[in-house]
Amino acid sequence: MRSANYSTLGFLLLVLGVSIIIKSDSAFYSDKYGFNIDLTEYKYLFGFLLSALGMGFLRTSMGYDPEKEHDENEAFICLQCRVPICRRDAPDLKCKECGRDLESVKGFFERHPELKEKN
Repeated sequence: MRSANYSTLGFLLLVLGVSIIIKSDSAFYSDKYGFNIDLTEYKYLFGFLLSALGMGFLRTSMGYDPEKEHDENEAFICLQCRVPICRRDAPDLKCKECGRDLESVKGFFERHPELKEKN
């Protein structure tokens, strides 16, 4: 859903930016409220900024991978304390006991076979 929102917003900003650049008269008037906005002098600046922002949103939406989002229940372990901790309990991925970096439990004993208990 996030990807669709980013791509829609990016497309709208890109179209708005290009339309400001192409439009010969960049003045917006409001009869109801009695004000006007004249972008004639700055139409290229605003047009390019909005277009660049739109392209940034489009690029972000294309590179979005929902599987890369963090799982709050993912387990981590401290190498020194050997205490398992959930990501939601340590969002900065630091051990609450000793302050060291946490490692993912997935593949932990393959990376550290010397810590494996022998039965």
